[in-house]
Amino acid sequence: AGTRVTASLHNVQEALFERPARLAPPDALPPLSPGTFVVLLPLRGRSMHGYGIKKEVRTRSDGAIDLDPGGLYRLIGRLEVRGLVRACDAPTNAPDDERRRLFYTLTAAGEQLLAAEARRLATLVASPDVAALIDGVHA
Repeated sequence: AGTRVTASLHNVQEALFERPARLAPPDALPPLSPGTFVVLLPLRGRSMHGYGIKKEVRTRSDGAIDLDPGGLYRLIGRLEVRGLVRACDAPTNAPDDERRRLFYTLTAAGEQLLAAEARRLATLVASPDVAALIDGVHA
């Protein structure tokens, strides 16, 4: 069993880092980290610059998540290498003072992986155990 797990891990690493064009089906990949999920989510359906992503994550989390700029840009770089996001032109409606910033958008693979993770999380949250936790019911 150990050999199979090692081989499987190698295949995932190869798919994610060495061959982004040959990604496994999104539902077959390991779960996204919470940080990756919250960074990809604001890019769904639009392009944003890094500071815009940071502000959106802080707003969506009611201030609970305040991303470190250095960590955010390192994560974006890793997501680019994995083929999940790509740099793009600023939207035509972007204010002049933002047009010089580097904007990012989801790739098709990033959109698929984000959707797969959302489905995984929805399944977890829909469980009776989670509902009991939210309602404060003890087992």
